[in-house]
Amino acid sequence: MRCTNCGWENSGDRLNCEKCNSPLSNYAMREHAVTDVYARRTVNENIGINVGRPTVCEQGDSESCPQCGYPLLPGMSECPNCNCSRQAPAGVVSDSLNCPKCNHENREDAFFCSHCGYELQKKEPVKQSRSSYGRKTITPWEMQAPVCACRLSMIPNTNEEAVTSPLVFSGEEIILNRDNTDEGNMTITSKEQAVLTYENKKWYLQDRSEQKTTFVYTTEKIELKPGDIIVLGNRRFEFDE
Repeated sequence: MRCTNCGWENSGDRLNCEKCNSPLSNYAMREHAVTDVYARRTVNENIGINVGRPTVCEQGDSESCPQCGYPLLPGMSECPNCNCSRQAPAGVVSDSLNCPKCNHENREDAFFCSHCGYELQKKEPVKQSRSSYGRKTITPWEMQAPVCACRLSMIPNTNEEAVTSPLVFSGEEIILNRDNTDEGNMTITSKEQAVLTYENKKWYLQDRSEQKTTFVYTTEKIELKPGDIIVLGNRRFEFDE
């Protein structure tokens, strides 16, 4: 007979599983039959028939009820004579687990009741440590975007002390204004003078000032578009086709 708790195949004459010692599925009928034997003995004793002590066949591997001393068989959760709950002897830690649905006694490590199949406890999934994941795949949200950085070195005017420390900026879009370039220079807009943009591994400059006072000194040929402002000396010109 197959054990419903661990799946071990047992012989038909066994009451408990040979491997895990859990009661087999037909144990309820055997327990009921033995209980009937005790019931008949109680009736005989009440009518004055001396039947003597229970035989080994009737008694089996039994314990005594802590309340009335009635013999109990393994698997009985309460005494059939006084309905007293069966308890483990003092000082002995019970290794059984009673089913909350049918009160059947199961092994402490059983996950399902061997009598009614009720789930006694859930198996916790084994958590895999992060160190065992390996380094084949990189977690997207842990990746850091490449840092885009540039520097602006201030060129001193005539009779002006040279500024040795360059201005360092980082990011794909940088707003240039008076505070982060030349604090105190009233010719630079305090809000947005210009914007530096990093696209396709190239830097681009775009004017954002109301006075249109952002220019690039050219040393090579550059493309001109209608509306571009050309500064020659201190005179500005607008290009058109």
